[in-house]
Amino acid sequence: MLRRYNQIFLGLCKAADLAIVAAAFSTAFFLRVSAPFLPEPPSEPNFAHHSWLGLAALVVFYALIHSRGLYESRRTASPYEEARMMLSVSALGTTALAAITFFWHSAEISRLALVLFFGLVSIGLVAERALIR
Repeated sequence: MLRRYNQIFLGLCKAADLAIVAAAFSTAFFLRVSAPFLPEPPSEPNFAHHSWLGLAALVVFYALIHSRGLYESRRTASPYEEARMMLSVSALGTTALAAITFFWHSAEISRLALVLFFGLVSIGLVAERALIR
């Protein structure tokens, strides 16, 4: 009985993680395009160019979180240790996305949007794990 509820909770955690990554990516794009306090993009932004990177972000972040063991029971781990691991996942994931844009020569994807994405996804993932605990 408990195992079944554990699987449901684990599925909800995975869905929440992916929702946070997707929301952070979309928010970073729209902040980059429309925020008055940021410099104007040099060319007309196209969400279609960004959407493929958003899909890649979901795959990269899911793989990183899973490979770091953050979907396993961490009752004895410190909340600070878990936050540190989520920050490292955010840094590695954002670096991987930057590498993907470099190798696929997507000059249309703003580096400022990636920096905004890093900040938003870091805050979101750490806050979600703090709320779960």
